[in-house]
Amino acid sequence: MLMIDVVSTFGYRHEAMTDLVRLLSSLVDVKGNILIPGVNDDVLPLTEEEAALYGPIDFDPVSDVTFIILRMEQLDSLTEKLVGQVLLQRQEKTTA
Repeated sequence: MLMIDVVSTFGYRHEAMTDLVRLLSSLVDVKGNILIPGVNDDVLPLTEEEAALYGPIDFDPVSDVTFIILRMEQLDSLTEKLVGQVLLQRQEKTTA
């Protein structure tokens, strides 16, 4: 079976998962409102009984979404650093 080392052969490989996460995060605003036009047209308003069910849930969309975005940025940075270290180690091995 032929194995190709994508990173050393083609350089840094783009991670599609981060694009998917960013795409999905663009479908709602920070208050949880869906931003797709027409998607809420057939949704009934929230009743008082339904609203009472959500009261005890500890969720702050602004701080929770901000935290997730910051973690994604840190993960992107960490991934770039790790890939750079791997490439540097491989280069050192080939020149030694």
